[in-house]
Amino acid sequence: MGRKTAPQDLTHSRTIRVFVEGGAAGQEVRLGVEEVRHLFRVLRLRAGARVTGFDGEGREFPGVLSALDAHTGRLRVTQVVTVPPPELPEICLAPALIRPDALEWVIQKATELGADRLLPLVADHCSRADARDGSPRRRMRWERIARESLKQCCRNHRLQIAEPVSSRELLGNPPGSEAWLCHPAEAEPLLAAAVEEQRPMRVVVAVGPEGGWSEEEVRIARAAGFRPGHLGRYVLRAETAALAALSLVMSRWRWR
Repeated sequence: MGRKTAPQDLTHSRTIRVFVEGGAAGQEVRLGVEEVRHLFRVLRLRAGARVTGFDGEGREFPGVLSALDAHTGRLRVTQVVTVPPPELPEICLAPALIRPDALEWVIQKATELGADRLLPLVADHCSRADARDGSPRRRMRWERIARESLKQCCRNHRLQIAEPVSSRELLGNPPGSEAWLCHPAEAEPLLAAAVEEQRPMRVVVAVGPEGGWSEEEVRIARAAGFRPGHLGRYVLRAETAALAALSLVMSRWRWR
């Protein structure tokens, strides 16, 4: 028989975060099934352990697990901490719909990198299967992936994921004062035309599907004020391009 391992005491090595719907100091908050399973079976915590709840809306709820077993868990909140939102501009990543696993990876990493919004696009060169990928069930999965990433990276404001829209709708009417279009045919790199100016309210960066943008999409984007640029000499996968472009934008406005 294998030797049993004692439950781990992880409370002193790092902050353990759990998603909660809200709470107040002194209140007991019931934890969701997935959170209970992770705390009890994976982290092997027990009642009395200290954890921090968060709601994805800028609030943290440090507290103590008042109850925890294989099926239920409750957090007794000791205080409520309000975390200020990120500084402007709002950073919006607008990737075309691509393979489900690749888009889920983009959502996970965009959350970790600090994007504020994700605007999925149905582009002209999206495959038929990818263009149908915005079902309510799929969007619930996107939200769950983003929430798990929030927990892992200690972020407190959720990635807002919009319903997929036509690329022409976004490209023809960019929802931001600074808009960039990833386009490998351009002579200038992305953000080369950026100048130090008054901080915009929102920055949008649009990234096409594996087949790239159509000529009509590029024409519409240019006419609406998008500034196109490439991401280097090599051909990138759509998911790689999305995160490379996001990193450039984040480094300009947030990482300095």
